[in-house]
Amino acid sequence: MALAAILVWPTRLPWWALIVALLISAVFTLPAGLITAITNLQIGLNVPSELIVGYMLPGHPVAMMIFKTFGYVAAAQGISFVSDLKLGHYMKIPPRTMFTAQVIATSLAAIVVIGVQAWVFGNIRDVCTKKAQDGFQCPGVITYGSSSIIWGLIGPRYNFSAGQPYNFLLYFFLLGALMPIPTYILTKRFPRSVLRYVYWPVLFIAAANTAPATGPNFVMGAFVAWIFQSYLRRHHFKWWSSYNYITEAALDVGTGLCTIAIFFTVVFVHGKNTAFTEGNWWGNTVQYNTTDANYVSWLTPPADGFAPAPGGTRYAAAL
Repeated sequence: MALAAILVWPTRLPWWALIVALLISAVFTLPAGLITAITNLQIGLNVPSELIVGYMLPGHPVAMMIFKTFGYVAAAQGISFVSDLKLGHYMKIPPRTMFTAQVIATSLAAIVVIGVQAWVFGNIRDVCTKKAQDGFQCPGVITYGSSSIIWGLIGPRYNFSAGQPYNFLLYFFLLGALMPIPTYILTKRFPRSVLRYVYWPVLFIAAANTAPATGPNFVMGAFVAWIFQSYLRRHHFKWWSSYNYITEAALDVGTGLCTIAIFFTVVFVHGKNTAFTEGNWWGNTVQYNTTDANYVSWLTPPADGFAPAPGGTRYAAAL
């Protein structure tokens, strides 16, 4: 189906590029799955996928997004499937029954997503813009579109190749590959040292999440992890072994249900977002008076910017 889709529609993604994307997903699913199993964090294959297709097919943003979907999202969804199967094994649900439920749910979700998308485009004015009502600004979609411009339309050649402004960022691939080696050797030499708690994927993922996730996000997560993985595991192991992961799933589901309930009972009934915020208490309006909400920069950028101007020689050929 994927092959038919990219060949029938004008995606500009050749058939061999689809195979490369699937190979990337297949190769990295196992190591990424091991990291997820140990840390409960998923490493993103989006940047490697974007980098590869940006060099293979420069100037084709749509092809870049499709390649990224099969090279990154396929692996992420596969790991999510395995995680659900592991939870089913933990709950003593037969694997075939669990997998059948996953396939049915995925098929229904594809139909529901298309229906919801059509409803959103027809009923929410200025959706995916700063003027969208009720905050439907689509940050994920905007990020995806921005990536298609940076990695697909312009391409990594004009951003990350030798002599380009962001070439030094490529050295972090080498850094990420080398850092675990001395830690592993030292841990084998000193097995009781504090180095046994150093796990570089967690550190790098936390660094990447620092921008959207501020200090309180990390502190609260660490506090909850300490309660369940340290205190309860040591002092109430019987309860922990029976209910730890079920409690985690219940908290996730409760958060999602609470979000839906709050939206339809508090926000949606007031119509436009402005009607909801006018004349209400501080808790309804505080989020609209922040630097982020008003699109105001905390620091003033340099007068010359952070890179050569778009009209410079490095970007002229790309644009």
